[in-house]
Amino acid sequence: MGGHFPLNVTAISDLYQGNPWWTNRSSIEQDPSVQQWSKSNFRWRPRLEKMIQWDVDVIYVLRGPRQVGKTTLIKLKIRDLLEDGTPPRSIFYWACDLVEKPSALVDIVDSYLNFSQSSKTRRYIFLDEISSVKDWQKGINALYDAGKLKRKSNTQTKALTSSTVNTFSS
Repeated sequence: MGGHFPLNVTAISDLYQGNPWWTNRSSIEQDPSVQQWSKSNFRWRPRLEKMIQWDVDVIYVLRGPRQVGKTTLIKLKIRDLLEDGTPPRSIFYWACDLVEKPSALVDIVDSYLNFSQSSKTRRYIFLDEISSVKDWQKGINALYDAGKLKRKSNTQTKALTSSTVNTFSS
């Protein structure tokens, strides 16, 4: 498989809509998760945040029950990155709730990577609720195998969230 996927390209306007900080850096402050956290009497940040090495070439999958703060953690990290001077278009967020299949996931990420290919800085890709996409691992694997998520592409840090309703251990 080559480096480009022959799929329907996700509209750039859709990418902008999901990433309002591309046009207005401070718009992250209007995000419902960030606002709710900011208004809270107790502003808890999980220890996990300190364990993630954001400058290392890896893919993280954050799993946990619904409503424990995975999305909030991502949005706060986006805010931190923006405050630290990361170029806004180097930060990509996508809510995967309505993504139907792995090929659509590939299309979305590939569209962002093509859009931001001139970036000379580390790019951060946040795919929220990725478990909503049946067989999402196939999409991520296809992107990785095509070299889209490897070091040479300046796309080193990826965070994927997944809600688990039931967790069983053997």
